[in-house]
Amino acid sequence: MKQVRTRKSEKVNKTIKALIIDLDGTLVDSTDSVIQMYNTVFADFGLEQPHENKVRALFGRTTREFINTLAPELPDDRKKAMFNALRTATIEVVPLIKKGELCGHIPKFAEKYKLAVVTNRGENSTNIILEKFDIRKYFDLVVSAVLHEPKPSPDMLFYVLKQFGISPEEAVFLGDRDVDAMAGARAGVRTLLVPLGKKAMDELLG
Repeated sequence: MKQVRTRKSEKVNKTIKALIIDLDGTLVDSTDSVIQMYNTVFADFGLEQPHENKVRALFGRTTREFINTLAPELPDDRKKAMFNALRTATIEVVPLIKKGELCGHIPKFAEKYKLAVVTNRGENSTNIILEKFDIRKYFDLVVSAVLHEPKPSPDMLFYVLKQFGISPEEAVFLGDRDVDAMAGARAGVRTLLVPLGKKAMDELLG
């Protein structure tokens, strides 16, 4: 079990009031959709398709970071056009997205905790994905990088804590990438990275 803890011996217990959960790679498996999206858009722009490993290495980053890393030579106007094309393509590839490890546990989590999604993805596609798996109704808050600094900034986590009226010690953040671990550490929120072991899952569900 991979874990990033802000306090060494802390356990999930009755003081926890909220779970803050990442989307891609945590709630859902969007690997195939992201790779397909970049292959299609790059081809449409007459560019060589990016190597799959390069795309995978950027998972969890923002669309602008993807573009600046994979197509740094593009002039600004073309980067803007690609950004808009990717925003449209994000919706088109939703059918390729599959359930992730935690998706099936959301109804049970909702019985015990306030729930929030924090994601570097756009708000529109986030809500579409949550509706696709019939779990949007369980979340009290959905926070995207549209109006907040993207992870690894702790901005979205701080926003959730403020909206819920809780302290960092009263939340657990569930993610899957280095940007999640860094955001959680900077916010002072205990962070668990998937795949979760049986002990951690039992603590969350117990």
